[in-house]
Amino acid sequence: MADGGNWDLAINGLTLVTGIAGGVLSYFLLSKPGKEREERLEKSAAYLQLELASIEVFKYKAACWYSIDWAMTGENPEKRAPGQIREEADQYFYQCLNLFEIASRFRKEGVIVPEIYASWVAWFFETLEFPYFREQWAEAYRDNYTQEVREIFDAGVKLRWRANENPNVLREAFYAEVGDIIECDEIRHWRVAVPHAAETEARRSEIAVSGLAFSWDRGSCAAEAAAFAARVIGAQPSYISHGEIQCGLTTPDGAHWIEGLERRYSADFTSPGDREMLIARDSHGAIVGIGILHPELDGPVRYGVVEDMAVDPKSRSGGIGHALLERLVERARESGCAWVFLESGLVNEAAHRFFEREGFRMTSHVFARRLD
Repeated sequence: MADGGNWDLAINGLTLVTGIAGGVLSYFLLSKPGKEREERLEKSAAYLQLELASIEVFKYKAACWYSIDWAMTGENPEKRAPGQIREEADQYFYQCLNLFEIASRFRKEGVIVPEIYASWVAWFFETLEFPYFREQWAEAYRDNYTQEVREIFDAGVKLRWRANENPNVLREAFYAEVGDIIECDEIRHWRVAVPHAAETEARRSEIAVSGLAFSWDRGSCAAEAAAFAARVIGAQPSYISHGEIQCGLTTPDGAHWIEGLERRYSADFTSPGDREMLIARDSHGAIVGIGILHPELDGPVRYGVVEDMAVDPKSRSGGIGHALLERLVERARESGCAWVFLESGLVNEAAHRFFEREGFRMTSHVFARRLD
């Protein structure tokens, strides 16, 4: 069973669902044979309450974005109290699970048809993408929910959650598992193909780009871009890969960033050589994202390397990363490149999933050995 603190979180989360339960109860009390119209109205009212409760969860997620981001990345650059971060993340996942419980109950009672329930399965999967949730599921959350929800998330946690696993393959496998559990062919054979994910990202990008300005820079904004890079990239040890070690941007063991990272970035950005920097600014002129492309055009195969790319944490998941990468790739294409390469830190799973959605695939592993 969950400990006392987790039970308090569960009880707090359940208050969110009280109104929904009332709607369900009134539906079953008033629904009688021959009253199809009343039944439809009650079903609509019950589901509307569920949707309204979902909006409250989204508001909570926005208010506690730092802790939710920590649950995905494990990064705590502002050094906030671990207890507070965990409590806010737990509260978010309890609220989600409480809604999932009600959604599953509604499905059983015919309030939600399979086509609508599939959108909830998508939310189930997005919740499972959080490494912290998967770690906590069996120990902290599982005992508070009914058998069907347990079986669904037991199956989800057991999927092959590896850094290089195609998320669409995982998603497809998860829908099949859920379809088997609830004995529903429509869910079992539901498919979310890669083009759909790309189209969704493109739509987000269109919204984000409408309020952004993009410009290529050859050193005139070096100091401002360096301050941004040091703040955003320097807060993420998971960003470190072999390129940062090779450039001397890390401590000798390759585990941490060097002191004076901003000065190093400023020197690099001031004298970029063949490199090109793309800067994204918001409507107030503040930098919200950068990307650096290094075209290699002299060899037998022309290719480009995306050496760095970063988006302000407060602006992530809004399509800015997609817009940056799309422009970097197009710049490489215009330069005559046949390939675009990039590297990502070993444990930076969120970035790996993003690059895979953008059409990149892992082509090799890089091994390193420090010599004493």
